Amino acid sequence: MSVCKNMQNFKADPTYGSFKSWLLNLTRWRITDQVRKRRRGENAREELPKSDSNCDTPSTAVEERLPYVPDPTGDALEAIWNDEWEKHIVDAALEKVKQQSTAKHYQIFFLQAIKQIPPAKVAETLNVKVDQVYLIKHRLTKVFEEALKELETKLG
Repeated sequence: MSVCKNMQNFKADPTYGSFKSWLLNLTRWRITDQVRKRRRGENAREELPKSDSNCDTPSTAVEERLPYVPDPTGDALEAIWNDEWEKHIVDAALEKVKQQSTAKHYQIFFLQAIKQIPPAKVAETLNVKVDQVYLIKHRLTKVFEEALKELETKLG
């Protein structure tokens, strides 16, 4: 919901950063907000001991006031995030290939290049020559790679 509400604040400009980093920051901000809310709830129930240092002042960032506990799932979540992001970019590139080719050519490309079905089996299934499968795969692979490059530079 937060992404939908704040989408108009995102600027698609490389000087401001990529969409991926904006989304990561937005997620980080929401997590920080939740930590603050929980912290306020704890403060209402019990008074925290005062320390001589000024690190517990409200102007100190929440991350600095909380004790550091490494997140064991952090790397796993980042890996999942990266996998999902790559899948999204590949799907968008495939959609561009689909728009720029005929349905039969896209089907040949998808079965051979993406699903890794042997060219002879693709040719037999779609009633085309094996040479045609290789040629279509070669041509549409270029379109696919260009779409990937464009999306990666555009989205970060």
